[in-house]
Amino acid sequence: MALRTTGRALSAVVRVACFAHLVLTYGFEIRQTRGQSMLPTIFYKDDYIVIDKRSRLGRNISVGDCVVVHKPTAPSTSVCKRVSGMPGDVVLRRPDESLDDFVKVPEGHCWITGDNLRSSADSREYGAVPLALVQGRVVASYMPPGPLKPVANTLVTADR
Repeated sequence: MALRTTGRALSAVVRVACFAHLVLTYGFEIRQTRGQSMLPTIFYKDDYIVIDKRSRLGRNISVGDCVVVHKPTAPSTSVCKRVSGMPGDVVLRRPDESLDDFVKVPEGHCWITGDNLRSSADSREYGAVPLALVQGRVVASYMPPGPLKPVANTLVTADR
């Protein structure tokens, strides 16, 4: 009898662990943020973000989306940035310094920048980021004890 109860308990723990793994890998994740690169969208400390993992590996992301990526220069570190260019796009390499230095985003890559350019290490520093490093799209932020705030795509299209 005790063996059967132990087996059921172990089975339940394994199922819960598998479910948690699936949700955290392919569903949603909540992470704490730090750093000033995404001000004013995301506060520099004690702010939490909700990451939609269905957008991992660059699936369904577009220019203007806020994403979390493995930092190319330190793959064990994650950074939260805004997508400024997708494959084939021509982007201004350093909009804070020069208005005539452009780069074409290569296939399979994206160009990311922080909302606060003065305090951001991003594609201006390490170049285009492989889409395979994208961990997900940021859909909301939360700073306790405040409400959940959506993090929207900020792309504004020009009227032609």
